[in-house]
Amino acid sequence: MSFSLWLQWIYIFVKSVFLEGVNADSIKQASEQLNSRWIEFCQLLSERLNWLEYQNNIITFYNQLQQLEQMTTTAENWLKTQPTTPSEPTAVKSQLKNCKDEVNRLSALQPQIERLKIQSIALKEKGQGPMFLDADFVAFTNHFNQVFADMQAREKELQTILDTLPTMRYQETMSTILTWIQQSETKLSIPQVTVTEYEIMEQRLEELQALQSSLQEHQNDLNYLSTTVKEMSRKAPSHISQRYQSEFEDIEGRWKKLSAQLNERCQKLEEQMAKLRKLQNHIKTLKKWMAEVDVFLKDEWPALGDSEILKKQLKQCRLLVSDIQTIQPSLNSVNEGGQKIKTEAEPEFASRLETELRELNTQWDYICRQVYARKEALKGGLDKTVSLQKDLSEMHEWMTQAEEEYLERDFEYKTPDELQTAVEEMKRAKEEAQQKEAKVQLLTESVNSVIAQAPPAAQEALRKELDTLTTNYQWLCTRLNGKCKTLEEVWACWHELLSYLEKANKWLNEVELKLKTTENIPGGAEEISEVLSVSSELI
Repeated sequence: MSFSLWLQWIYIFVKSVFLEGVNADSIKQASEQLNSRWIEFCQLLSERLNWLEYQNNIITFYNQLQQLEQMTTTAENWLKTQPTTPSEPTAVKSQLKNCKDEVNRLSALQPQIERLKIQSIALKEKGQGPMFLDADFVAFTNHFNQVFADMQAREKELQTILDTLPTMRYQETMSTILTWIQQSETKLSIPQVTVTEYEIMEQRLEELQALQSSLQEHQNDLNYLSTTVKEMSRKAPSHISQRYQSEFEDIEGRWKKLSAQLNERCQKLEEQMAKLRKLQNHIKTLKKWMAEVDVFLKDEWPALGDSEILKKQLKQCRLLVSDIQTIQPSLNSVNEGGQKIKTEAEPEFASRLETELRELNTQWDYICRQVYARKEALKGGLDKTVSLQKDLSEMHEWMTQAEEEYLERDFEYKTPDELQTAVEEMKRAKEEAQQKEAKVQLLTESVNSVIAQAPPAAQEALRKELDTLTTNYQWLCTRLNGKCKTLEEVWACWHELLSYLEKANKWLNEVELKLKTTENIPGGAEEISEVLSVSSELI
């Protein structure tokens, strides 16, 4: 039962008592006192209830104020923990979204703050509130307004940053170029500007040129990035524009370095390829020349016995010597170029190149020795052939002259002296022919020696010429011997005739002398008979 119902029951009880005639005054007085006290009690209770309600309102006010302060502080702390200069679009977007959420949340608190303000005014009007209530609310509203203003400023700043940040195209372009540069730098990090097989170098050059073409294809993208960064520098905050400017400068620096490296490597590789191609062409030319010379040396045997061919061969050989002297600087250049290339070549290729150069120089030295030896052989063969032909010619000329002088003309010997002179000349011719036998033998040996060394085409002519020479010589000797023998026989007969004539003349002289002595013979018959006897003996 409530207290008011209990009082009403007491009032009814007192009234009934009063109606029953029980000491009404005392009861009435007691009732009035009770009622008065009740009224006072109710008034006091009402005041107490109003005070409690006021206190409860104050508590509720501060609870709400505290909640609002906590929410404001939470927003403030969140704002403080956020990066002040986000530059990544993703970070900016995320922070801007969160910032907008915070602004919306703070904005949603404003009606509650207004109600709290009205409540604070109402509490203040009652005059029973704490003195610091108004100050607390003002402090809160100032704090809230500051945080809210800071949050809105951050939102505006982030929106400005987001509006000035590069677009998605910029990010994709930047990512594409960065990826391409990293891939290109990785490729260039592998040393490929070294001398190796020409086909491999050609392939490497194609790859570098492909990178150069790709570089040119990405030039428009780089120009787009440059233009975008310049626009950002005019619109975006300095720290943002500086960040992207620094990022672009880094990309641009790597781009220029990459471009320079590509140009340098392409140029160097082209120079190395040109040197290698020149060296290989020279080596190929030298090998071809040496192969042709080797064929010439094997096929063109010295044509001993044929001076005209020997002269042509010697001329060719001298031209080869001249070619050697002309080509020698080229070989020296090949060796020097090969040594330079070898220092820039890969180890395996350098080893092969060194072997090739060594074999080339060995072959060159061999060919040079062969050419110089062939030149000396041809010169000696030509001298020998010319000398042999001269000796053969002189021998033929002597035989022809001897034949014309001693055998072909008609001889008439009118006097013994002429016959004796002819015999002596024929003997000298015979002796001279006999003396020539040694020379003919020497010529025979020389020709046979030449035939043994001469090419097959020249052997038959030399044999024929040698046979003709020996045959003519033997025939000449035979005829000279016969002619000499005939003249000696004639001279012997003539000499015998002369001896007979001399004896006859001597006898005739004696007879004549005797006859002269008988012309004046004195005496008789005996002296005459003696003279006749002597004359008979003489006859």
